[in-house]
Amino acid sequence: LDPEGNDGDEVYRRAVHRYPPTTALTSLPCGRCPVADQCRDGGPISPQTCEYYEKWLDF
Repeated sequence: LDPEGNDGDEVYRRAVHRYPPTTALTSLPCGRCPVADQCRDGGPISPQTCEYYEKWLDF
């Protein structure tokens, strides 16, 4: 046995990454918007007319 208690075999452990449940970016409405692919300046769906964005800003 080596000093770490292994018998010479490779030992692997799964890395566990813990992320906070929410961050500043996860609360942005654009990241989960169902029509984000249609959103553009001057279009029928835009940051200026976005109801999700407006609700988020009122928060």
